[in-house]
Amino acid sequence: MTVQSDPRGEPPPAPEGGALAQFVLAVLVTQMDGFRRILGTTEINARQFGWALLAALALLLGWEPGTFLARRSRGGG
Repeated sequence: MTVQSDPRGEPPPAPEGGALAQFVLAVLVTQMDGFRRILGTTEINARQFGWALLAALALLLGWEPGTFLARRSRGGG
């Protein structure tokens, strides 16, 4: 998201609503286990979390060099 200055000195418009919804969702997810109840999922242990984290890091470490090489081969910056 970019913010451009207004020559009249007026502040940029506020984002379209949703602040309350974001707050409610954050509380629902972090404090009330809302998504776990809604989706019917179970808790995971530290080992399972570690494997998920490892998979995410592997994807990141593979994706970034791939995009770098693709940009370089196209001649883009």
